[in-house]
Amino acid sequence: MTNNRLWTIDFALTLLTSFSFFSGAFYLVTVLPNYISEIGGSPFQVGLVVGAWGYLPLVLRLYVGRFSNFSNKKLLIRIGLISLVIVYVLMSFSKTIMALFILRFIQGIGSATIPTASGTLIANITPFSRRGEGLGYFGITSSLGQAVGPAVGAFVLNQYSYEAVFLLSAFTAIYSLGLIHFVKEPQIPKQTKMNHTSLIPKNAILPAALFFSITLCFAACCAFIPLLATERNITQVSFFFIAHGGVSILARPLGGKAGDLFGRIPIVIVGMTCMTVAMISLSMISTNSGMIIVGLFSGLGVSLSNTGLFALALDRVSLNEQGGATAVVQLAWDVGIVISGVGLGLIATQFGVTSIFIAGAFFPFSALLVILFLLKKRVLSFKKAVL
Repeated sequence: MTNNRLWTIDFALTLLTSFSFFSGAFYLVTVLPNYISEIGGSPFQVGLVVGAWGYLPLVLRLYVGRFSNFSNKKLLIRIGLISLVIVYVLMSFSKTIMALFILRFIQGIGSATIPTASGTLIANITPFSRRGEGLGYFGITSSLGQAVGPAVGAFVLNQYSYEAVFLLSAFTAIYSLGLIHFVKEPQIPKQTKMNHTSLIPKNAILPAALFFSITLCFAACCAFIPLLATERNITQVSFFFIAHGGVSILARPLGGKAGDLFGRIPIVIVGMTCMTVAMISLSMISTNSGMIIVGLFSGLGVSLSNTGLFALALDRVSLNEQGGATAVVQLAWDVGIVISGVGLGLIATQFGVTSIFIAGAFFPFSALLVILFLLKKRVLSFKKAVL
C-alpha cells in the first residue's frame, strides 16, 4: 500500500528550516535601511546594499537546482546556512557601506541554495497524491517569515541595538542548521542518478513562464502601491499587505489540495483571474476598504498560481529533474522582480502610477489566454496528474 502520509517529522522539520531562513532574512528588512543611513549611506546606496542579496541567485539558482536533482539537498542547505551565519556575524561588526554591500552580496549564496534545495526536498518527501498540498504548506513558510521577521527585527532594534538584530539572524541560521540535521533525505535511485539532466528542464519552462506573469504583478504591487496611496490619499497601505498575507496562508494549502483532487489547471485559472481583477481594481480604488478587497484578490492570485504552477512544473518532469524544475520556477521570482522594477518604473515615469496597474493586468490576462489556447490544443489538460 502506498504511504499517503504528509505530516512526517522530515516534512515538518524541513518546513521549520525554511520558515527560520525567511524569518532570519526578514529581520533585516526594517533594520538594514536605517542602519545604512546612520553610517552615512545615501538613498541610492541604501537601495544598492539592500538589493544586493538578489544578484547571486540570478546566476546560482539553476546550478543549485541541477545539483539538487541528486541526493545533495541537505548539503546545499547546510552550505547556505553556514554562509549566512558568517555573513550575519560579520555584519554586526561592519561600519562601512562597502563592507555591508560585500556581505549582503555573499548573503545571496543562502538565498540561492536554501529555498531551492528545501523546495526540492519537500517535493521528494511529499507523497505524489498530496504534492500540491505539501507545496502549499511550503509556500506558507515564506509568507509567515515575511510577516513575522520585520516585526521581530524592529522589536529587537527598539529594545537593544542593530548589532543584536544581526546576531539574532545568525542565531536563527544556527537553529536552522540544527533542524535540518535531523531530516532524513530520500535517496534518489542509482539508475536515476546516472541519467543526464539539463540545466533547465524543458518541461518546466512553460509553468515558470506562466508564473512569471504573476511575479511581474506582485513586484509592481510591492514597489508602487505606496506611491498610489499617496497620490489618492489612501492612509492604510498596510491593509493591502495584511489582507494579501492573511488569505495566502489559507489559500496555499487549500488551493494545493484542490489541485491534487481536481487538477492543477483549474486553480491556476482561478489564480490568474483573481490577479487580473486585482490589478484592474488597483487602477481605480481610492479607499482603505478597497485596499483590503484588492489585497484579498492579490493574495488569492499569487497563492493559487504559484502553488498550482509549481506543482505542475514538478508533475511534468522526471524525479531527477525536480531540483531543476524548482529552480526554474523560483527564478521566475528573481527575474520578475528585477524586470518589474525597471520596466514598470519607466511606464510610471511616462504615464503615471495608475498606468502601472493597467499595464500589470495585461500580464496575467495574457497568461490566461495562453492557458486557454493550450487547453484547446491539448498541450495542457484539466485532468489531475497521475504518477
